[in-house]
Amino acid sequence: MIFGEANRQLKNYRLADGVFLRGQLERLSVDDILLTPDGVRPYLSADGKINVHFSSFGMKN
Repeated sequence: MIFGEANRQLKNYRLADGVFLRGQLERLSVDDILLTPDGVRPYLSADGKINVHFSSFGMKN
């Protein structure tokens, strides 16, 4: 479930105006889980490919 959603998000994830992440996760694993007074904090690791795409930021030639 989390793996599939992460891959859907990485198809065209907008970081900021003109900056996008595009990629594919091949492996996602839980390295550790920390219980805190505020809740559960999982530590994750991932393998895969990711590209950062920069657009022209509205610049004109």
